[in-house]
Amino acid sequence: MAVFIALLATALLVGGAVAITFWDRICKWAENSFLPWVEIHLPYLYETAKAAFRSVDNAVSEIRRKIKTAWEKVRERLIGQLMEFRRELSGDWIVTVTTWVIEKIGAREVQQITTTQKVSRDEIPQEVKDAWLNRKQSTVKVNLTELRDEELSMTH
Repeated sequence: MAVFIALLATALLVGGAVAITFWDRICKWAENSFLPWVEIHLPYLYETAKAAFRSVDNAVSEIRRKIKTAWEKVRERLIGQLMEFRRELSGDWIVTVTTWVIEKIGAREVQQITTTQKVSRDEIPQEVKDAWLNRKQSTVKVNLTELRDEELSMTH
């Protein structure tokens, strides 16, 4: 059960980030640039384009609600999740994910699950590469639960 919670938490952390983080930017771009351009240059498509964005926005809003609900349920048992990116002298990147979960609600015992894998440089988030370059440190840590909690509290 603890491994399932850890995997579910990881899926919500990674998959939910796209719907939560980028959709507001896409909508602002559509409102400020794309739709006004369509209205001027392709007026016969304006209402269709506007309706399309509205439909997608409704779908994304529903996905956000479901992600928030699922995250709240996961957080009942998920104590924390920390991702550590470590650059080896060879240039390889090693990613270690440590998850702390309570297997049963009300239980005091916390299980720690740790996974480690080698990943390509292309799979490392740009923010991590930037932090590594700026700090000139071989390790960058990201508190995934804190990050997701903040992202979900910023959504409507």
